[in-house]
This record gives sequence, structure tokens and C-alpha cells, in this order.
Amino acid sequence: MFGLRLCPWSGSVLGNENSSKMRVVVLDNDVEKWGEAVEMISLTNTIIDEARMLSVPEAEGKTTLLVLPSFSSSFETYLELIDVCESLLAEEALNDDVQIASFHPLYVFGDCEETSGEGEDDEVAAENYTNRSPFPIVHLLRVEDVRSAIAGSPTPTEEIWKKNIRVFKAMGTKKAKLLLQSVLDEARAK
Repeated sequence: MFGLRLCPWSGSVLGNENSSKMRVVVLDNDVEKWGEAVEMISLTNTIIDEARMLSVPEAEGKTTLLVLPSFSSSFETYLELIDVCESLLAEEALNDDVQIASFHPLYVFGDCEETSGEGEDDEVAAENYTNRSPFPIVHLLRVEDVRSAIAGSPTPTEEIWKKNIRVFKAMGTKKAKLLLQSVLDEARAK
């Protein structure tokens, strides 16, 4: 997905000389063994702990991806997790330092339907792919780094998401599904 250049600032984190700026944490909890409630508590605690670490200015890394491969496939349950984490960030006064970006295999924007009922290659559904990922992901970003990136960007932020939607609408839902599936297949092969 990085190859589509959806995020104009990802290069500063992904470049070879800056590879230590991104921390990737895979949280593969055993839902069947412990149950969904215990999984939610465990994930929430881990996410908030990661946010605490990221909020310290001298901490290593600029961003953290928390990958949740065995998390519930329900998008609604994922949104509940995000809501709880955002509330806890605010309660702990971390929301001035860390923000959350969310990605999920079934991501659907609140003002966008899954499809408009016009078929598999539907343009309305394509825009949901801007926030789709092979696995549920909680992306923690330092607020100050986001502000700096926005201030230094020649592209206004409101144009970035519009461009991303145009990329996926031009690609179409069928190709976007295939791209996402190829990323998932590659991840499973490793």
C-alpha cells in the first residue's frame, strides 16, 4: 500500500536511514482461549502502554503500528476498541501527544456505504479502501510530528484524502480487493 503513495509523509519514516522511526508490534492474542472481553482489555492496555512510550519526546521511533491479526473480524467491534482507546488517551492526557489512525480489512467510512448496489467494481465502495488493510491496525502517531509534516507539506491536508479517494475510484473495487488480497497473501507466506 505504501507503493501507492497514499500518505505523503510515510517516506520520512520508511526510508532506509530512518527505519528505526517506525515500530511495528504484532499483537496476536488467543481469542478462543481467553474470550473477546479479555482480548479487548489486553489490547487496550497494550495500546495505551505503547501510546505512553510514544508520548515521551526522547523515545525511539516516531510512529507505531499495532497489528492485530487475530482480532475480531467485526468492524463494529474494532471501532469500539478505537473509541475506548481514544477515550483513554484523553483521560490520561495523552491525546495532546499521540493520535490514532485506524485501518481494518472491512473499513467503511461513516458517510459511505459498502457499495451502491451497482456491482462488484463499484466506485462508492472504492473509497473505503483508503483505510483498509490486510489485518486490523491501530496506528499511533506523535501529534507534534503530524503537525510538522502538515506544516512542511506543499499539499494541503484536505487534498490528500481526496487524492487517495480518486486513486481507489480509478482503480475500482475489484482491483483494490485484489491488491489487498495480494498483500494479505504475502504476509501469510512469511
